[in-house]
Amino acid sequence: MNERFTLESTVTEITENDRVNKKLPIFFDLELCSQVKWPFSKMKLKNMMKMTKFPGQDLVDAANFILERREAGDKTTIPIWRGLPDGEAEAAEHTVLVPFVSDNEDRPAVIICPEWENGRQKMMEEGVKIAAGISEMGCQAFILNLREGSEADDMGRAIRFVRANHQKLHVLSDQVVLMVFGEMKVPARKLYFHSKRVKDVTHRYDALKCEPEALWIIGQPDEDADKDGIFFCGREVLSTDEGKQWLRERIIRSCRLIKDI
Repeated sequence: MNERFTLESTVTEITENDRVNKKLPIFFDLELCSQVKWPFSKMKLKNMMKMTKFPGQDLVDAANFILERREAGDKTTIPIWRGLPDGEAEAAEHTVLVPFVSDNEDRPAVIICPEWENGRQKMMEEGVKIAAGISEMGCQAFILNLREGSEADDMGRAIRFVRANHQKLHVLSDQVVLMVFGEMKVPARKLYFHSKRVKDVTHRYDALKCEPEALWIIGQPDEDADKDGIFFCGREVLSTDEGKQWLRERIIRSCRLIKDI
């Protein structure tokens, strides 16, 4: 259909579009949209942005990403939780993986956890852009949209889910890396060093280990950076040639560590 949103679109046109509105909460904070009142909600985004601080381009980018996935016939999201109690199941509805997967061959997997910002993960900036780059470098990439306060549980479940479904996802099940931004390193280090304390409440994947083979931290370094399978890269260089080379080296290094070659 080649339908695309632009800054000529309005908040109402995007949020009420049936092709994007079900998935939109995963990629954009709809609370911001609910705060937009008439007449701004009916105003072109480019005009509204001159009078407000509304992140119109972020909304357009998120909606167009969903449209592009639909038109390509690709999965936009993959739910990872099954069998949770009713209350928890509802809370975990948007705990999903966004896949960037090639069907050509089995490859190492990188699960990406963007940082929190105002109670939401930075899905487009630290998720979609990074996942696309990692996919181009030869890995299967997944962005994890998780629950605030249950980060380690969701990370562990995502890793187990990818291992359990490695054939469908074209993943090498013994080569799963966790890449986290900013303060996501706190639950990620808990998972990496104390995985036995991170339980899968459904017990569906108890036989599979939930710690990653390597942990990549994007942000400020800590005492565990660049040792024991933990690798650090500064956020400011990730989009540069230096950062891209760092990613290539980590992909090679991680696979070598896993294969012991």
